[in-house]
Amino acid sequence: MKKLMLVVMLISLVILSCSDECEGENPSVQLVNNGTGKADIQIKTSGGNTENINNIEPGTSSVRKDFAQGAITFTINIQGVDDPIV
Repeated sequence: MKKLMLVVMLISLVILSCSDECEGENPSVQLVNNGTGKADIQIKTSGGNTENINNIEPGTSSVRKDFAQGAITFTINIQGVDDPIV
């Protein structure tokens, strides 16, 4: 469990939020990989859409991706970690 928590701490997920001036805009996400293995993230929205960011190498960041507002589920897979993080 400690190893998993360490890996989670090494993978930084940056969710950008807006203040009142960008109300109504869709949220966006960027995966910043500060770990030692490749990382993937899947974003499932309440509208049934799925966005994927795959194969982000250690020490790099993904491009920002927009997704629909609403309830979302993030699933993160990290190379070398058996179970995905949801």
